[in-house]
Amino acid sequence: MTRAGHRAPESDISAEERGDTSVHRTALTRSLMVITTAVLAVGIVAVGNIVAGTALPWASVATADVVTSASPDGSAAPGATPGPSATPLSAAGGLTGAEDRAARLETSEASAVVTAVDTWLTEVSRLSWKDRRAVTDYGTVILSAREKSYGLRDLIARGALKKVDDTTYDLVRAVVVRTDARLAISAPGVTIRLVSTEAGFTEIVGWGGDVVLNGTAEKPLTITSWDAEAEGPDTDVDNGRGFILVRNGVLSAEHTEFRHLGFWSGRTGGVAVTSTDVGLARAKLVDTAHDELAFGVYFSGVVHSEVRGATITDSLLTGIDITGASARVVVDDVHVERAGGDGISIARGSRAVTVSNSLIEYADEVGVRVSAAARADGANAAGYPTTQASGFTIAAVTANDNRRGGLLVDGGNDIEVDRLEVDGIATAVRVDGPVRSLAIRESTLHAERGAALTLDGDISDAVLASSTLRSLANGVIVRSGRVEVRDNDITVVEGAALSIREDARARVSGNTLSGVGEQPIASDPRVDVQLASNDLDGWNHRPGWLLWLDHHPMGWLWLLVLIIPAVGLPFAIVRARRRNVLRRMLEDAIVQYGRRQLETYRAAQGAEPAAPGGAPVDPAPAAPGVPAGVPAGPAEVPAEPAGVPAQTSPAAPSWSAPGWGSQVPGIAASVPAEGAPITINGVPVEEWPEAPLTRPVDPRRMPRSAAPHAGSPRSLRDLHAVLPSQAFTSPQQFAVAAVLEAGYPVYQVARLFRVPAWRLEAWIEDAIDRVPQTPAPAGRR
Repeated sequence: MTRAGHRAPESDISAEERGDTSVHRTALTRSLMVITTAVLAVGIVAVGNIVAGTALPWASVATADVVTSASPDGSAAPGATPGPSATPLSAAGGLTGAEDRAARLETSEASAVVTAVDTWLTEVSRLSWKDRRAVTDYGTVILSAREKSYGLRDLIARGALKKVDDTTYDLVRAVVVRTDARLAISAPGVTIRLVSTEAGFTEIVGWGGDVVLNGTAEKPLTITSWDAEAEGPDTDVDNGRGFILVRNGVLSAEHTEFRHLGFWSGRTGGVAVTSTDVGLARAKLVDTAHDELAFGVYFSGVVHSEVRGATITDSLLTGIDITGASARVVVDDVHVERAGGDGISIARGSRAVTVSNSLIEYADEVGVRVSAAARADGANAAGYPTTQASGFTIAAVTANDNRRGGLLVDGGNDIEVDRLEVDGIATAVRVDGPVRSLAIRESTLHAERGAALTLDGDISDAVLASSTLRSLANGVIVRSGRVEVRDNDITVVEGAALSIREDARARVSGNTLSGVGEQPIASDPRVDVQLASNDLDGWNHRPGWLLWLDHHPMGWLWLLVLIIPAVGLPFAIVRARRRNVLRRMLEDAIVQYGRRQLETYRAAQGAEPAAPGGAPVDPAPAAPGVPAGVPAGPAEVPAEPAGVPAQTSPAAPSWSAPGWGSQVPGIAASVPAEGAPITINGVPVEEWPEAPLTRPVDPRRMPRSAAPHAGSPRSLRDLHAVLPSQAFTSPQQFAVAAVLEAGYPVYQVARLFRVPAWRLEAWIEDAIDRVPQTPAPAGRR
């Protein structure tokens, strides 16, 4: 409870007193930071989707009719009928044409049709060529063994072939050529159409016999499927279509075009040669064209066979498939384009295969695949060997723009790669062990995204020599195995020219390494690398973290998002520390103020203040010139010049007035005895000038103790050190005392307390104005 005329201390500390002089500015800044962060987040998502070529998450995607694609240009796939079970490419995560076709074939009736074909061939093989049931029940013409070859006239005479015009014939019944029989059709410029109807389709099958198909370079023989109802080639592979198959016989074709043939399996894939035992089948295809077949060429178990000068385009599956332990096969001067699977595949125990002078491009899988790993690792019912296939030569082959790389080797021995040229997106050449004896020479390997060459697994005696390699991040990657890299020109955009990992052993000599990265040859500590005479003049060092950011452009945006709050963090820490200092000082001042109030109350009641422990404290002797009952102030400073009142020490100011106690805002005060004169720093008020204080505060109007202090305060702690004995109830009192008692300029104190200078001046005026004024002595007028 306070007496009348007294003002209670302010318990609520304003934002300005706490130092929050820019509350609105702070709120605005924080709002802007939140908005900026949100905009950046949205921008990151938008830019990421735009770069990836995908739709924005908030964009509405209209459901479109399903359109399947069988070729890179988006045209309708042969035999592809959109239906309820089809899946849009975008919804399926970007299926390739091959994957889309494979998915549709798996849900179709094609596999059942293949089973029906096998059943038909088995049953027909049991019939005599004279048995009428072959024609009446199976619609098949059987050509039995004889010395003379069968021709067009024989097929027409037996009702298998129907003449449409002079150059067009329809095969209306299937033809089966038995062992020791030979069907030879030499018909330049003639087209034979294998008819497909709702009842089925026709085909030419050499069941132990030979099939010969010849045209001329100017007038090739053409064999195609034919949809009688649509009056065009049969493009529906779901229910099967015509094909040519030679089993345990010989297929020979020269200057012949095969179009729109085959479906589902290799043996029904279009043009196929198979055998039940190795050596029973052979093939010779020269200057042939294979357009939109299921398999361009399918060899299984053939020997001494060749494909020369062939053009294979738009195969639904593999362009040339050599499998089933085929041996001594030559593929030369062929052009495979837009294959739905691999361009050329050599697999399942096939050996001694040569691919030369050929161009493979735009395959959905690998340009050339060699899978020569052992077909078994122990005893097995089929009697497959446990050794790897060997003897593969890839020479003067160009494999460009194939989806999964130019060359893939999966196991094998004695592999020679000479003058191979690969240019594409994926890894140019990949070799997976086990491989014994691998040589890559005089080749040009270029990969836009993957490595130019990857050697992985158990690989021994591998040599990379006299080649040029270009890639984005890695020229050569070696994991395990033993390899020699010599006399090559290897260039990478960013990364490592050679990366040698795990327990590999490598000898690297005479190479020219160019690019940008941490180091041209990156290796694990435990690898064995021997270096000799490598040219590194074209290599530029760059830190790994910077390379990572270059390969992850979104990282720059995320880094920016993290930097924005990181920049403001030091300011927030400094601000918090200042607030904590001010808060602690305020708490100390409040405690001291309470103690001072308690002592004042006891003095007003005539009681002696208690010392620690309860013992009475002797009152301090009154200072000279101070009435009795007024607590003594600190020691006074040396005498001032004449005409100037004596001042007390600036470290212990004392403002007092009768009945005011310490209620005068601005400076902490002790309470004088009743009737004592009003003093400021020990100087009676009536001796101070009568002129009012005006802005800005003139230091000459202040007490002499308020003269400018030596040095500039750098923090509130500096001020508190100058005024150690003062007890302040608010920052306002502290600031006023810093000016009036410590003598610091107004602008310096205002800066420390984060208040405008005019506000501090107002506080000073208010403190002085609240001190009761009395007439000054006559001598001062």
